[in-house]
Amino acid sequence: MNILFLTDEVIYVSGVSKHLYHLLRELSKDENYNIILVCTGGDFIEEFKKLSITVIVKKEISHHERSLSNIIKCIWFIYNLVNKQKIQIIHSHTHYAANIAWWTSKLTKSITVQTIHGIQPSGGRLPHFIADYFISVNKNTINYLISIGKEKERIYFVNLGLPFPEKHVKNRNEIKILFASRLVPEKGADIFIDAIALVKDRLKENVSFIMAGEGECENELKEQIARLKIDVKFLGKIKDTYDYLKDTHIFVFTSRYQTEGFPMALIEAALNENLIITSNFISLKEIFEENKDCLVFYNNDPTQLAEKLIFAADNYNDYSEMILNGSEKARKNFSVEKMVLELKDVYRNVR
Repeated sequence: MNILFLTDEVIYVSGVSKHLYHLLRELSKDENYNIILVCTGGDFIEEFKKLSITVIVKKEISHHERSLSNIIKCIWFIYNLVNKQKIQIIHSHTHYAANIAWWTSKLTKSITVQTIHGIQPSGGRLPHFIADYFISVNKNTINYLISIGKEKERIYFVNLGLPFPEKHVKNRNEIKILFASRLVPEKGADIFIDAIALVKDRLKENVSFIMAGEGECENELKEQIARLKIDVKFLGKIKDTYDYLKDTHIFVFTSRYQTEGFPMALIEAALNENLIITSNFISLKEIFEENKDCLVFYNNDPTQLAEKLIFAADNYNDYSEMILNGSEKARKNFSVEKMVLELKDVYRNVR
């Protein structure tokens, strides 16, 4: 089966990029699949090129480069690629790429599939959901797609998937609290920093804070850290989150988005047996139960996050059962092998 994947930048701090990497790595092991990826580059690109797939960099497919001229160029480029490679399915992972795939499919016999990683706010000239079939990574998105007129029979639910890390014994002499995300406004890194400022004089000396990521807010966040005079180890971009999560104890997720798909960062943290403290987005309760598998604070509320941090850090040893529950839930729901098997079923069904 010949499948063309379309996406934007592939970058280490993007959950979508990590999802694609693990998916394509597993699919490429099956000789029945010929995989081509068209993306706009990114710092993760060299890892994709090591896989048994064809990687093509096409800058014009980026949403940031959108224009009528570039859309036409991309449609013509993908049209020729589909015909040359006898592509049967075009699988997009951004709404901009989905539009290019859709219009290309009108000129070919290819089927379009769009994975929905989260419900974006409405706006713009291009539809956000445009394909023959849709894959949702949470059930809330399925309900939304149906509410806007998409046929239920054309929507599939497939959880994200990750390889499971080896068990690792953590050193409990120091409690390490990690935030790792793209540094953009909607991910709420500033909320984490404000919360640290509220607790810096109320925690034991053996507690440390770590931030990882890169993005448009990086300088602003560093200025916020300096202004509040707090001690935060800033790692910047990291290639392998597992390398850090195996030694950290608490993971904080502060997204302002109510319509997150299901964040890859939370899955990674749970698999590496971190205690999760997270904002309360809609799809969270599909997998994790508050006060059983994780701690939850109100969105955009650094004061309540600060309270959770104090309880978690001061009483970390009392949360062993919660940490184990979260890890078991992640292993049950987010196996990369299960994800690939289910996606293969989708590909067979839509042909």
